Amino acid sequence: MTGPSQGRQAWEMPPSAEGHTKMSTTSPFKTNEVRGHLNWCTLGYQNPNFFWYHYCHQRHIQEMLTKCKFSLPLRSKLEHIDADCVLKKSKGTWCTLNDYQGSPLGCEHGSFMACFTSRLLFGKTFAVLERGPEYWVLLECKPGTTIGPLLHPGFLFCHEDGGYLPHKRVRYDLILTKPTSLYGATIRSVPHHNCRSNGCRELDQEVNRQWLIDYVRCEVKRVPRSRTSMFERAFPEAFAV
Repeated sequence: MTGPSQGRQAWEMPPSAEGHTKMSTTSPFKTNEVRGHLNWCTLGYQNPNFFWYHYCHQRHIQEMLTKCKFSLPLRSKLEHIDADCVLKKSKGTWCTLNDYQGSPLGCEHGSFMACFTSRLLFGKTFAVLERGPEYWVLLECKPGTTIGPLLHPGFLFCHEDGGYLPHKRVRYDLILTKPTSLYGATIRSVPHHNCRSNGCRELDQEVNRQWLIDYVRCEVKRVPRSRTSMFERAFPEAFAV
């Protein structure tokens, strides 16, 4: 499978994004931002270069590996939209469809990047919110939920190579409200020169990379052999001879 940095170019910040790059998904959603809903299983997202990402720090990597699944941070409380387009509080995890490596926004969110294939989103339903110019939020809802009209994939994405891909100059935030398996994911250190967390000590990418290798090699010794393949696929550097 083609890696994300090989298959397409990284996200490019458009001039119109300058005013909303600081906007967090934890800021209140508004019902007038809802444009409809998206059923991932009906859109034919089979393009091998369609990935989604989560940026995080060491403590979240440790949590994910201990549980062997991409788990929801209990601290995240987000506005959830139900079938009646009513806003309610729920828990969720911030992700993105954009490859932010090397961009200011990517550096702010974490020293590690977990990369997943779009196939893991198959069967999920998302409410689609327009938060600003060239800025969309896809909020996971219960399967089968109908919120506004069903949107065609061309409403959000560009058509390439027989499938769909995110526009390079559009920001897509993805909020998952259900745990997702780490099987098939790739996790590595990324540039993290700036951080929203005051006092962050994870600004050196090479130090972070070595920590990840050492931690994985230690962690794999305690997990059942049936889970070893997940570690080998997610952290190929840790198993290099």
